[in-house]
Amino acid sequence: MDKVSALRMQRHGLLSKVQETEFPKLFGLLSPVRPVSWSCPGSPPELRYRTEFDNGAFCAQLRQEHKLLKGRFQGGCIAYVLAKDFPLFAALYRDSKPLSHTEQEMLMLFKREGPMNIGLVREITGLRAKDITPVLHRLQRKFLFLEDQSDSEWDRPWMAMEEFCPELWEQMPSAEDAVCEILLRFVHVNVRVNPEMAHAFYQLPPKLLKEGFSRLEEEGKLLHTELGWILPEDEVFLQEETPTVRSVFALQRNDPLVLALIPEFTVPEY
Repeated sequence: MDKVSALRMQRHGLLSKVQETEFPKLFGLLSPVRPVSWSCPGSPPELRYRTEFDNGAFCAQLRQEHKLLKGRFQGGCIAYVLAKDFPLFAALYRDSKPLSHTEQEMLMLFKREGPMNIGLVREITGLRAKDITPVLHRLQRKFLFLEDQSDSEWDRPWMAMEEFCPELWEQMPSAEDAVCEILLRFVHVNVRVNPEMAHAFYQLPPKLLKEGFSRLEEEGKLLHTELGWILPEDEVFLQEETPTVRSVFALQRNDPLVLALIPEFTVPEY
């Protein structure tokens, strides 16, 4: 295993297990974290092989305490982030399109009635569930609605974001500052990265990512090499001779490391 891969696996928590006290920090570095591929809808996220304890159950507890929040990130995919990071990711992923008439009516309904599940919305409005759900999902992508997935039940309540986090809009950084923050995290855990890796993982506009990399390089926070960006403090380590590390993990499709390395797994078509 080369030095980049060894350090990458170390920082992902794969070579040395993470304790409960450090797990939220790792979760933040790898966010957004999607539920395990092909898991039951409503299942909490999980970072397999990173801990000796059951971190799926630990994530379920954090979710119940609203320390992990569910949202739509990475091109509209369901994933979780730390509650304290919610404004950061909202700045990057919120859909800023104007509200449709239907969306405005749904928002006013929830502001008037409070949190409701889809069944109650159906009773009040007479609409079918298949007509209600897409509207809720669009409002979720605008970060105007929160799906309160505090357990694994399917009958979860929805609520207007201003009821759960009225300070969200004031806490949001600019998209330019937010992308710099997540890129620093991404380079830290993945050691050496290129724009294709960042785009594969975050599913953000390439122009925004490119501007973030350039700004961080200008500020001296990232160092550009022939093979990609690294942290300046990692340069010396990556040039040193280190012992060979051998290890094998069968990672599921939604694992943060797999998502970041998709460009390397893709076989070009001829």
